[in-house]
Amino acid sequence: MKRALVITLTSAALLWGSVAQAEIPPILRPGTHPWFASLSLGVAGKLKDLMTQFKLVQAVGYHFSGNAGGPAIVFELQESLSDEGGATAYVIEIGPKFQWDIPIVQGLGFYLTPSAMLGYARAGWSRGGYYGGDYGANGFTFQIGFEGRLILADRWLVFMRPITIDITGGKGCDNCEFDTFVRWDFLIGGGATF
Repeated sequence: MKRALVITLTSAALLWGSVAQAEIPPILRPGTHPWFASLSLGVAGKLKDLMTQFKLVQAVGYHFSGNAGGPAIVFELQESLSDEGGATAYVIEIGPKFQWDIPIVQGLGFYLTPSAMLGYARAGWSRGGYYGGDYGANGFTFQIGFEGRLILADRWLVFMRPITIDITGGKGCDNCEFDTFVRWDFLIGGGATF
């Protein structure tokens, strides 16, 4: 039993060493451009009070490091839309986001990217929605999440954002209560670096 364990661990160490020393193809090397623009789509799933929606996100960002890694400031525009039970609901969110692209393997253009956003939000319903007519609320959005990003050929970007908690709140009128909606965003996307 001990001999099998020693053989297994030795084999794993040798395999890991050969993988670590393997040449990374040029198409998978880290990015050298600080700017990026991207488009993503996915689902904003209901966690509290707002129906699940289709979500589209456009972003432009800049890395302070001068390449595709490290801290970055991003400007995002997000649109969400759903139609359920005769009610059309929409949410528009806009604002700055801070993210940090952390390289996972030295020499590989794969990054783990935590992020946080604080911005303006507009939510609304129409065609007899939840409140018996048209209704809208202006307020804020606060989002925190992470994504996996891969740079391809030092020009293209693909990513998956498996979880972002999106808290949106606002007040639609003087006599209305303050509404808070919580959603879980799942997005996939792509873009370019420059």
